[in-house]
Order: sequence, then C-alpha cells, then structure tokens
Amino acid sequence: MSSKVDYGDIKIEKYRNAFFILKKLRTIKRKIKIGQLEGNFFDIKLPETICNISETFINYFDTQRIKQFNINKGKELLLQSRKLSKKENFFVDAYLSYLWNKSFELFLREKFNGAFLEEQGKKFFIPKNFIIDTIPKFWTILGYKVKMEESKEYYEEILRKGGFTLIEFLQILKDKKIKGDYRRTYEKATDIKIYGSRISFFLKKGAYATMYLKHLYAKNYIL
Repeated sequence: MSSKVDYGDIKIEKYRNAFFILKKLRTIKRKIKIGQLEGNFFDIKLPETICNISETFINYFDTQRIKQFNINKGKELLLQSRKLSKKENFFVDAYLSYLWNKSFELFLREKFNGAFLEEQGKKFFIPKNFIIDTIPKFWTILGYKVKMEESKEYYEEILRKGGFTLIEFLQILKDKKIKGDYRRTYEKATDIKIYGSRISFFLKKGAYATMYLKHLYAKNYIL
C-alpha cells in the first residue's frame, strides 16, 4: 500500500514503513544526462549505535548487484554465442562485478588481517586498519581492452575456480565486445554527521551506502 503527498515543490511518497522525498531545487536550461551525477547524500536511521567512525572503506559491489541469480545468469549468458540485449548486459555486468570483488578480496587478504561480514549469502572481507598507500587506487573490471598489471594473477586464480583460463575468458569478452573498465578500490564518505540514532554522509557516484555501513559495523563489532 503506497500513498502520495504533494506540497508544491516537495513530493513525498510513502510505501509501508519506507518513504522518499523529491524536492525541486531549481530549474536549468540544459538537459540532465547520464554521467553528470556527482554523488548522493544519505540520511539513515541506525538500528544500533556507532561509536567508531571512519571515512574510508573498500569499494566492493554490494548485494544489490551481485545477487546469486544475477551472477549465475551473467555467466550463462557469456557462454551463449549470440548478441546480448541491454537487459542481458546487466547480468553480465553483475558477474564481472562479482569477479572484481573476489579478485580484489584475494589481494587484500594477502596484505591485511581482517574479518568476513556475511549478508544474503555473500561474504565480504573487511580489512583491519588498511593503509591506502599500500593498495592500488584502481582495480580492473575485466574486458578485452583493459590493462591488468597487478590484478592479473588474482583474476587467474578466481577464473580457474570458475572453470576458465584468463586467456579464454578475455576472448569471450572480446567476442561480446565488452571492453572492460577500472573501478576505484576504496572510497571516502564525507560530511559525516551523527545525531541521535541517525547518520548522514555524502558518497561519490558508484559507491554503495550499504557497503560503507558494513565497514562501520565491522569496525565496531567484529574487528
């Protein structure tokens, strides 16, 4: 059951125990395009008190992207010899995101002590007191046009467990015209404020607020 309330420039839509607010800030002449977003501001009610606040966190893809169905479907689609639709590319991206997580996790486990935090059947390795200067700023998302330097050996190990060699996997991606990309290995939350049982902060686009919260809880309760 949902309901909408309109207060002129402020529109509120409620759905069960959740809601969102859409507020008009100003009018601009040019069109807003994909890629122009700088980031997102979050204001979240915490179920438990956070005492140890940190800004930096590992920039894993979170469970919204790497659901097991998405991963399995993406791997299955890569093995089919046909052109993928835009919807199917989403599943392939999910599988490549999962490979990014697992390969970078291997790297982190070699460098740091830490602990695993599990959610929805997915485990995330949270390093304890990792040093930014000792990890690469970017980690490869697999594709046929990207450079692989430090990530190569870790991808080789992960792909071997999935039944691929790196060479044949890159050929599959080339056949599908998947160029690849680079993702920041860590992000920083800014403008962090805690008031009562709530926390607010700003993240650059591409970073998950849920992942930042995972790191906060890990550092407060399991590390």
